[in-house]
Amino acid sequence: MRMPVLLLGLWLALTCAILTRRGDACPYCKADAAGLATAAPPADDADAFPLMLSGGLDIASAYYFRGYQQADHGPILQPYLNIFTAHTIQEDLVVRPYLSLFHSSHLAANNRMADMSDVMVGAVTNWQGLSVDSRYAYYTMSPLMRTPVHELGAKASFDLLTLREGSEALKPFSVRPFVGVYGELIPEQDTTQLFVNVGVEPSWRFELGGTKIGLGLPIDWGLGGNKYYFNSDGTNAVLGYFATAMTASVAIPVPEAYGKWFLNTSLQYLHLSADSTIAASGGVQDLCIGKIGLSFVY
Repeated sequence: MRMPVLLLGLWLALTCAILTRRGDACPYCKADAAGLATAAPPADDADAFPLMLSGGLDIASAYYFRGYQQADHGPILQPYLNIFTAHTIQEDLVVRPYLSLFHSSHLAANNRMADMSDVMVGAVTNWQGLSVDSRYAYYTMSPLMRTPVHELGAKASFDLLTLREGSEALKPFSVRPFVGVYGELIPEQDTTQLFVNVGVEPSWRFELGGTKIGLGLPIDWGLGGNKYYFNSDGTNAVLGYFATAMTASVAIPVPEAYGKWFLNTSLQYLHLSADSTIAASGGVQDLCIGKIGLSFVY
């Protein structure tokens, strides 16, 4: 029964015959945007390292990577696949090593990039309310050229509501402040750059008519060093962008043998701050980006 899902996951990842890139990889990635399927395996699970898959396909109205425009018109298809395992070290400590693939195809003329790709290898460690995602990424990011980039970084977040663990009323909610720090090496230019992402991710999980639903309101700021973002006079710009979004995930009823499936949608407001991001966007500073997709966790 696993073979159909495996084949679908591989198809989603290889639709355009190339690997891909995302800014916030994890075993569930956008396949589980609001935490509907993130239960850890039982501590006494006979299979100590179960192999799992998550993935999906998003259709977006535009694609901005860390504030830099990649595509803003035509069909924009974004398949992704994550292969990971989970190991419960002790009751509250779970480690999930993963391999994450992502691709963004921009199927219209005159977009800044025809496509964009990456592969990531990392591990997410969860302990009580703390989550740390450490990873290495290889990808192409520049909106003007396909320069390969090596990146090392980590994102740490903590669910503040776990401090009130005894409260039944708060169990459906989470509020996760986060900070991500990523260092990039661009061999062709012999340069290094720094990207820092800070924000908060509130979410609400509930059931309506027996259907699981997750809502989120992520807010984040993109910061840069060593001219990751820059002003028109060539100086470093600390703030690259500000973004907030409304997200929703709805569980799709399927037989248990086929994993967990979700319909995802989001509407993001993006404000570009640095001159470099505004120039890459053709002078546009404020915009809304819509996205809809189908995903699975298996």
